[in-house]
This record gives sequence, structure tokens and C-alpha cells, in this order.
Amino acid sequence: MNLPKTYRFDFKFSLFGDRQKEVDGMNDHGDISQVRHSEDLVIRLEKEDEYRKVENLVRNSFWNVYRPGCLEHYVLDQLRNDSAFVPELDFVMLLNGEIIGQNMFMRAEITADDGRSIRVMTMGPICIKNELKRKGYGKILLDYSLQKVAELGCGRIRQAVSI
Repeated sequence: MNLPKTYRFDFKFSLFGDRQKEVDGMNDHGDISQVRHSEDLVIRLEKEDEYRKVENLVRNSFWNVYRPGCLEHYVLDQLRNDSAFVPELDFVMLLNGEIIGQNMFMRAEITADDGRSIRVMTMGPICIKNELKRKGYGKILLDYSLQKVAELGCGRIRQAVSI
């Protein structure tokens, strides 16, 4: 079987019908800083003064999942200080004003077998508050995040996985 060496992801969603412009986060200035799924659910860019709160959310979400304790909250803290960090793709999800989810992206390069350098976006960690897992919030955050990556012109995405 002949498999392609690279994959292109084209995400075009219209999950919310007539409200798509609002969901896409476009205000009068063409800004994607905030998206409303409903009056209670908002996806927007993370603010610096929320870093500690988001790190606690990530720690609680990953605690004892893949190993005793976790490192994802520390990794998140370190990634934000890296030059590959993409603040335009650093999202939080709020429900009734409380942060319940997070997703972020980093620029990266993969060297192909033929020596070519392929620029990609690396995603993660992504998390949802423990009590709200398996209720569809993660899918909403993931779909929105991938759509925004595609809109910024990145055709290749790699998910960071903790094992």
C-alpha cells in the first residue's frame, strides 16, 4: 500500500448555522479573541493573568492519568516561554464565566525521510475540567481550535500525546 508522506487537514465547520459569524469569533475588527457557543459557553484567547488558573486546571485534569502525578501543567508553563509558542492559538473555554477547558499550539518542524523540512503545528496539552469530561465540551474546543489553525494557513497538525 502506498501512503502519502504528508497529510493536509482542511477544517470547515458550520456547526451553528445562522450564528456561524459569532461562533467564528469575528467582531467588527475581524478579531478572533472571543467566541460564544451559547450565552453560557465561551471560547477565547487565554489571558496572561489566567496562566496559574489554567495550569491548575491542566494539573487536575491530567493528575494520575498516564503516570503517578503529572507533568503537563509544568510543560504548559514552559511552552508559553518558548519562541515556538503561538499566542493566537492559545484558547480557553469558559462555562458560566469559569475556565473549564484549554488548548494550545506550538510551531514545529518534522524532517521527512527525503530530508525535506515540513513545518507543522503541534497541539496540546488539551483538557476539560474533570467533572465535565465526556459531555461534548472537548469536541467543541477541539473543533474550534483546529478550524482556527486551518484559517491561519497551517495544513499540517501534530497532536502531542502523553504516554
